[in-house]
Amino acid sequence: MTICKTLSLALIALSFGACAASNATHSKAASASKAADPFASMGIEFVGRSITPADAKNHIDRRMMVCGVVASASYNARSSGRPTFLSLDEPYPRRSFMAVIWGDDREKFEMPEISLKEKRVCVSGLIEEYQGAPQIILRKASQLVEEVD
Repeated sequence: MTICKTLSLALIALSFGACAASNATHSKAASASKAADPFASMGIEFVGRSITPADAKNHIDRRMMVCGVVASASYNARSSGRPTFLSLDEPYPRRSFMAVIWGDDREKFEMPEISLKEKRVCVSGLIEEYQGAPQIILRKASQLVEEVD
């Protein structure tokens, strides 16, 4: 009976030790992934590796970061919802990917159709399909970052 109790206690101790080691490893991995995120210190959302605007069509309904050059940009103040459109890599109407900022969120982005034209940017969020083309709706400034050389 004593041997059974000793073995049981030893197994319990090993189980707790394994759990503690697993949690420590998980915490280190989480810290490392945060440290590897170059945008985290700036309060910018990052949702994984970046993809090209042309590749976005293969990632519909996934949260991704799409990086490209703002080939065309427009603010439609008189349209319903007052959208701002940022077309990456391909100018409108030959758009391969579109970032959309609705009028209610526009003030968070400081006239992007002027300040970001021909700049390389990354946008992050849920890739949706609209009229056959992929897009991300930008609601927070943290979803958009201009890449600086």
